[in-house]
Amino acid sequence: MRASRSPCRRFLCARAAACLLSILASAGGAEAAPKRGATPQLDCAASNSASAVPEADASADELYRRGLCAEAERHYLAAARLYQSALQRSPRSSLMERVKARHGFLVRKIPSVRLEPGSVPDGTTVTIGSVSYELGTKLLVDPGKVEVDAAAPGYVSRHVSYELADGEQRVLTIVLTPIAPPASTPPEAPASAAAAVAAPAPAPPAPLPSPLARSGTWRTFGFIALGVGGAGLAAGAVTGVLALGHAKDVEAACPTKTTCSEGGAAAARSGSTESTISTIATIGGGAVVLAGLALVIWGGPKASVRPTVGAMNGLVLSGEL
Repeated sequence: MRASRSPCRRFLCARAAACLLSILASAGGAEAAPKRGATPQLDCAASNSASAVPEADASADELYRRGLCAEAERHYLAAARLYQSALQRSPRSSLMERVKARHGFLVRKIPSVRLEPGSVPDGTTVTIGSVSYELGTKLLVDPGKVEVDAAAPGYVSRHVSYELADGEQRVLTIVLTPIAPPASTPPEAPASAAAAVAAPAPAPPAPLPSPLARSGTWRTFGFIALGVGGAGLAAGAVTGVLALGHAKDVEAACPTKTTCSEGGAAAARSGSTESTISTIATIGGGAVVLAGLALVIWGGPKASVRPTVGAMNGLVLSGEL
């Protein structure tokens, strides 16, 4: 009876001991795991030192510790990358659970930015930090100050800084100003022109208008008068010749003062008329010719003298002689 109970007791004791060890191990793991959202106190200087193991050769535990240090320094993108590497290398389920919990908590803290394509001109190039950004996409960034640079052909480049909090999702708005065309500048005046402007020479006064009597108009009238007077003299000469001819006819037809034929009387009358016309034409033509000569001589060009005194005394004289 005692022999049959001994194996049963041993089995029960072994099961009880195994359960007790499992409970103790679970309690120890819970105490060692950090609270959700809390960063354990770690020696980050050792993980960031130059003698640290390269990331490609680091263990899952080391990657997890480096991720915690990066998260404490608010380098959320680097921490998320380290957690992902630790999940790929972790051989233990207890460590994997801690990394998954930490990574899920961190993802909700990573801020993001987005720039709409229609808010800037076509052909705009945008750089956020040191990363080339594609318009309309969502870009994850670390919290804190974010530097944004935008440039487009024909527009003034713009640099903008934004401050992002944990988990903030910001839609950026950037305004680019067109480049104004350069203002045209007047050509620079040469030195000689500048000197002329500085000390202008005295300009001579405008010439006085010549009197009408001295212009060519009266001389033209003189030539016309010469022509008319000449025609009058010619008419006087012709009628004078005709009057002489009629005088000879009168002498032949009228031998005495009391005896005269009818033809002689007619010749006498015609000769008297022609003689009067000749006298008037000769006298008038001569007078007109004399007046025309006077106008031609008096209305001819006159020598004018306009003396000018140099700029030494600042006096300018002009006149006609």
